[in-house]
Amino acid sequence: MKFNKDKLKIQLNLVGPRMDIIHKKKVSLNIIAKNEIANLLEKGKINNARIKVETIIRDDFYIESLEILQLSLELLNSRYSLLNEKNVDDLALLSAIKTIIFAAPRCNIKEITKISEILQNRFGSKFTKLALKNADNDINEKIYHNFTLKCIDKNLIDHYLEEIATMYKVDCELTQKIQVLLYFIIIFK
Repeated sequence: MKFNKDKLKIQLNLVGPRMDIIHKKKVSLNIIAKNEIANLLEKGKINNARIKVETIIRDDFYIESLEILQLSLELLNSRYSLLNEKNVDDLALLSAIKTIIFAAPRCNIKEITKISEILQNRFGSKFTKLALKNADNDINEKIYHNFTLKCIDKNLIDHYLEEIATMYKVDCELTQKIQVLLYFIIIFK
């Protein structure tokens, strides 16, 4: 398959509105889920809240990744004319392209998948393999971290639960434990 710059331009124009819709949907679902977690905390079901908050954390990572991907796509769109050159020397553009190729199979957005396929045709299989493995460490660090995270840190889970409890003004066993820990930290400084 040959590189088709016109198809790339069409997909670049389509992906922005699609990502905005997905972003808004994820954010609103997160707000609903945080409310449900606040209810669980209020009922004292901290273990259930811990499990549910992991989904919120992953969704927050996904939302953050979408925002970064959108910037990479904007960079690609603004430097679109450079893709016609035989050798692309713009390191920022190459990093954005590798980030898009790396993220495409992980973000489940068909327009990004199509953009990735077009870019893979332009740059070849060796470039694609390097991007998918992040062999040159050119992938955006946040996107690499967010899409390769296996296990979420317990401290991050506790922090999210504390933030949700504070946001919804829920007094629960977890917030009381945190207040006691903060008290001891202040005393022993």
